[in-house]
Amino acid sequence: MNSKQISEYSGGSLGPETSEQQVRAVRQRALLRQGGKCLLTFTLNIPESNKCSPLAKKGIEEGIREIEIALDPRVILKQKRYETAAGYEADLLLDMPASEVKRRMVCLEDRHPIGDLFHLEVFENNGELCTRKKLGLPQRKRLPCSLPASDCTGNHTYASETSRRETACLLAGYFQKKWANQIAACATRALLYEVGTTPKPGLVDRNNSGSHIDMDIFTFFDSSAALTPWFQAFAELGLQWCDCPPHTVFLQARYIGERAERAMFAATGGVNTHKGLIFSLGLLCTAAGMLCGRGGTRDSETLTALCGQLAKGALDDFSELPQKGGLSHGERIYQTHRITGARGEAAAAFPSVRHYGLPALKKALRENFSINDAAVITLMTLIANVQDTNMIARSDIQTQEQVQREIKALLDTLDREHLNAQIARLDQAFIEKHLSPGGCADLLTITLMLHFWEECS
Repeated sequence: MNSKQISEYSGGSLGPETSEQQVRAVRQRALLRQGGKCLLTFTLNIPESNKCSPLAKKGIEEGIREIEIALDPRVILKQKRYETAAGYEADLLLDMPASEVKRRMVCLEDRHPIGDLFHLEVFENNGELCTRKKLGLPQRKRLPCSLPASDCTGNHTYASETSRRETACLLAGYFQKKWANQIAACATRALLYEVGTTPKPGLVDRNNSGSHIDMDIFTFFDSSAALTPWFQAFAELGLQWCDCPPHTVFLQARYIGERAERAMFAATGGVNTHKGLIFSLGLLCTAAGMLCGRGGTRDSETLTALCGQLAKGALDDFSELPQKGGLSHGERIYQTHRITGARGEAAAAFPSVRHYGLPALKKALRENFSINDAAVITLMTLIANVQDTNMIARSDIQTQEQVQREIKALLDTLDREHLNAQIARLDQAFIEKHLSPGGCADLLTITLMLHFWEECS
């Protein structure tokens, strides 16, 4: 709404020299005349040069979300948002006493991580400002400009370059932490959902430890908890290095991964619960951070494609095998069968997840299977279609291919009503043969991570 429209709407008269403050005041009076008990106005206490930046827009959006959380949605009669030369603004007409609204906004200003930047004013329905002093509340003690709150307005001109930098850093740091926490939460949630999915043939679940004698579901809980801060570290790396070449970021991620492995082994008493997933989920968290940092598309296809770029360097490991001692199961299988395992999956942008895992999970959820049963079906689909290096290491490639044929036949006749019983019988067969599709379990975790990422994007 421009000054001419405001003038016409309010029945007032605004001359050509009308300031932004005058325009705002007329706009607010016009809104108050439409009813309600009070008017809440929201701008940011930030330097003029920062007011129209992308970070400022995110700050306003964050503040509005927090305001909506602090208020009962039923009391919000009207909400108007504006993008002006003076920055981003919002007005909310409320059916709540001004004193109660002011008390809630004071909590938001004083307790939110970027509340120092929130400029929240509450007007009575007669246009009078409801202040902290009027309610006997403590005055604001600090603002980014280091001036007393009473001397600061949404249009205050900041001359200090230091203040501009501090404001930008505060906003950027807040959103980086928020995004990193969100990404890490998706990764940890995927770990917990995978181990909780029951039944799973030959794998640790809520029923038993499958073909494993050195771990149980609580070992996985301990490992998942220990890895959460490292998933956050991967995400923060991606956010901070979002514009760097992928191979450079990969080297940094590998260093974090080595430290995450040590944390896992310390938490599990030396048991390898998630070594492969530290690599795969670490790449996913790093790539997710990079996408958030770039402000670009946040879908699974874009995310897995960026993982592929990051993981290209991992394939170089295979060229070093002739000189390397103490090979892992996956490395020995590569030497024998040229199956690249987790490294190859990541470098190819997780084709097994994109072609089998995600489609199977989404189809099962659309058909109203529970998340547990949808994950069981997804795991079975992956086992039926993917070469699992863990299965091969515990038997041979012929056994793995025979298992795939049997599971494809089972999927063709899978009965919703007897799903768990059918898989439970398969679980016993796997345990007797000491088989464990650990590679496909990892792919299920990656599938779940991408599903959760899409949900929160």
